[in-house]
Amino acid sequence: MNENIKQEKYPTEIIDLPSEGYFYDENNPLSSGKITLRQPTAKHEDILTSKNLITKGVVIDEFLKSIIVDNINYDDILLGDKNGIMIASRILLYGAEYKTQVKCPNCGALNSKTYNLADLETKLIDFSKYTKGNNEFDFVLPHSKIPIKVKLLTNKDEKEISNQLKVLKKNNFGKVDNEISTRLAFLITNWNGETSKAKILRLVNEELLSKDSLALRDFLVDITPGVNTGVDFSCDECGYEASISLPMDINFFWPSGRLQE
Repeated sequence: MNENIKQEKYPTEIIDLPSEGYFYDENNPLSSGKITLRQPTAKHEDILTSKNLITKGVVIDEFLKSIIVDNINYDDILLGDKNGIMIASRILLYGAEYKTQVKCPNCGALNSKTYNLADLETKLIDFSKYTKGNNEFDFVLPHSKIPIKVKLLTNKDEKEISNQLKVLKKNNFGKVDNEISTRLAFLITNWNGETSKAKILRLVNEELLSKDSLALRDFLVDITPGVNTGVDFSCDECGYEASISLPMDINFFWPSGRLQE
């Protein structure tokens, strides 16, 4: 029996993590590539409708923590794995059918669409290219030829980024959106030998060419595990067809009538 799993008297389900556990330290229970979730009950729905948690912006995290059985550090979860857990938990909550409103990119009309979350597939990553247990990747900025190292962001990183952006927005009086530079400064762990986060942020702002920034972001997309949320869309009004990213709006965890004012 997995010693990291608590004894449960309620039904549980084991799901596969998109990362397959590949980028976690071998001593981290998440390195198993699997996580066990409780089947949600009315108690867990109470968490999702907690006005206090919604106001604080932590309601989804608290819900996910409440249904994870394994003895893990929630902040260690890679963001790609967290998205996979979110989708799996939504299926456990209300089933795979997901009804949502999609705004047509062409004519702007709102379309009522239904998608099957069970059809979403995990991104294909060639893990053999990377070192198991290591969340750090070498990359050479193609235009400036500067060698850097980057990592995949965890839930802890995301919280720190969010807090830093709030401070920057307050200090800048909302005049400048610093999200791209701030996020890149967290992603980059080493800039040609420099490892200080503060100095890396300065280098990102002053020396990272926009062409290199785009190449880096494309590289990160390629190495980041997750769930492919691309779905087909056809507008009922103008007939426009496209592949879009599945909109995860308020109905994702609060389908019709669940969230009361």
